[in-house]
Amino acid sequence: MKKNVRQLLLTFTENYPEVIRLKAEIMSLKKARRSGQTETAAASSDMSVVNPVYQDIQQKIFDLEAQISSLESQNQHLTQILNDREKVLRDIPESQKNLSVLIQERDSNRRVYEELLMRQSQSDVSKQMEIGDKTTNFRIVDAAFLPKVPTSPNILLLVLMSIAVGLGAGSGSVVLFEKYRDTLVDIEQLHDFDVAILTTIPTINNPQQIQMIRQRDKIVFTISSIYLAGIIGILLRELYKRFF
Repeated sequence: MKKNVRQLLLTFTENYPEVIRLKAEIMSLKKARRSGQTETAAASSDMSVVNPVYQDIQQKIFDLEAQISSLESQNQHLTQILNDREKVLRDIPESQKNLSVLIQERDSNRRVYEELLMRQSQSDVSKQMEIGDKTTNFRIVDAAFLPKVPTSPNILLLVLMSIAVGLGAGSGSVVLFEKYRDTLVDIEQLHDFDVAILTTIPTINNPQQIQMIRQRDKIVFTISSIYLAGIIGILLRELYKRFF
């Protein structure tokens, strides 16, 4: 039993349950030896030491007890962590309330600071003016504020007017051109002149001319797109400067 105690002390401390139990058995055996029960105790002790099956089972019991002790320690640690997390969760509403109060105090202090800073600047200006002209007292009625956007020219209004004028001029030009041009586009227009139609000449497609027309249309479309994108960009920039 002392040998088992020494083996256990190589792995565990003096407070390990099995170590305490073996020490208690050793003390009881010593007391039994003094009272005349030494032979029975020694026989049972020798059987427990000599029997390898008993030692194997006893070692497994030691290992299981060690695992149980480790798991209990982990359980206590996890329980402590869980309690801490629950406490943090319970304190979140109170923390949010304190944060809102601090934010309000910060905003209030900022407004007071800005007001005091403005008064200080007004006082400095008045002081400098009185120093320059000692015979006159100056008092600032309304403080001057730097505008965020230019007062003139109103680029937003100019852009909108330009878009409206451009659309109107373009639409009017197309209507006038279609109304007053002196060329015939459709055969139905000949009926207004009360003349006999003998025959019609079909359209002769020229691939080179069609290709040139397509290239011209592409160039016009590209220039128009770039122009429109520039106008939209200027309009968005002015809107952002005014409202943001």
